[in-house]
Amino acid sequence: MQTLWFFTSSKNKFEEISKVFAPYYNVLQCNYDDTEIQDMKNSVICLDKLQKAHAHTQSSKFNASKFKPGDLIMVEDAGFFIDKLCGFPGPYVKDFLARMPLQQICDAYAGSTVQAVAAIACCYIREPNHAIVYEESVPGIITGYPKGDLGFGFDPIFTCIQHPDSLTLAQMMPEVKREFSATTICAKKVLDILRKEQIEY
Repeated sequence: MQTLWFFTSSKNKFEEISKVFAPYYNVLQCNYDDTEIQDMKNSVICLDKLQKAHAHTQSSKFNASKFKPGDLIMVEDAGFFIDKLCGFPGPYVKDFLARMPLQQICDAYAGSTVQAVAAIACCYIREPNHAIVYEESVPGIITGYPKGDLGFGFDPIFTCIQHPDSLTLAQMMPEVKREFSATTICAKKVLDILRKEQIEY
């Protein structure tokens, strides 16, 4: 079984990605964060993250010996695009949430349409120039107040309009949330591409 290194410092993101890829890969977390480029396109940020992650796999400072040529490396980037703010905060959602409590966001933007976006990029260590990148978005509406305690990030204020009961992502059990999560949907698309390529080393 091939090894997939998911570069992230987020335990929640690692668990979500693992649910998709673990049946087919030995999924390991590489606790890693780097300075991100400034761009409003998650896929562009993701490709830059992937290049930096690959550089670390070649660095003696990063215990490069544990990475094998046939291993996959993967990164993810998420965005929260509020229509009333012309798409802001977009990829800067982490900083936005750190500075503005969820209830304050609801007070200011309740009822506004929003897009939850996730991008994933990956490559084999041996082939850093052959990258796969995919971006997915899910439409929603900002709630009047945070609802649910099962999610993280913006999940409690993101009402998924595709759910028959219009639940927030934080109100859904994990197995249900995966049906509506931009990250999981994106990960499944990337998995389909990887399994079609069936590259072995």
